[in-house]
Amino acid sequence: MKCGECRFFTPYIPHPWMGYCPVLDKVSVNEAEGCSLFRGFSLNELSDILDSIGHLYCATCRTTITSREELEEHYRKGHVLTPHFIVYDWLYLETYVAD
Repeated sequence: MKCGECRFFTPYIPHPWMGYCPVLDKVSVNEAEGCSLFRGFSLNELSDILDSIGHLYCATCRTTITSREELEEHYRKGHVLTPHFIVYDWLYLETYVAD
């Protein structure tokens, strides 16, 4: 049980090992030991969310998941999967560009 595996962990895209926990109202790292409020996702729950919103985010690979097959592959590998991630207006200033 690590923070990154909890349904409440919201990864930060430029640094996906770091995220926000709205339950504890604090920044956490995905490798931190989960607290007593930890709740993980089952594959079926993630599949239902995928069907509902059309995508999930894999913080491990930094990629969007759009199909059940992709979901099963990432889930089987133990990747950090979430339906939400931190996005804000100034995010583009922290991303890398190629010139």
